[in-house]
Amino acid sequence: MDTINDSLICLSKTQEAMIDTIDNVQQWQENHCLVEKLAFDIVNNTDRALKLTKDGHNLVNLLNSTCKLVLEKPNKINLEQLSNIIEEVTANFQATASVEKVSSDIAHELESRIAIQGKVGVDIIETLECVEKHLNQTVACTELDWI
Repeated sequence: MDTINDSLICLSKTQEAMIDTIDNVQQWQENHCLVEKLAFDIVNNTDRALKLTKDGHNLVNLLNSTCKLVLEKPNKINLEQLSNIIEEVTANFQATASVEKVSSDIAHELESRIAIQGKVGVDIIETLECVEKHLNQTVACTELDWI
């Protein structure tokens, strides 16, 4: 009779460990979806940063040539053109800084989520080891009952 009770206790512990495993797998899946989304977001944001950088490079070249033009012909039209280009360069660098801040934030969140993935993966392994241990104990109790 004790072996039957022991078997039931082991089966109960197995069931608890299976519920923990299922919860951990569900958490892992939800977190994995977030990791995928963040990875997609960082790629899109990096594309924006690259485009802004390319545009900024072109604006700086335009600024350089306009400065040379102003030095050669310092008239009102050239000075206004220079002022406009300076505003564009400033706006470009502000936009680039904003995009880079977003990239940094995404990268930190991605790093955090990947760390969570690792911890949940370890938790899954540990709960599966508990399932295996309790099942082995149940089998051992059942074999003792048959003897």
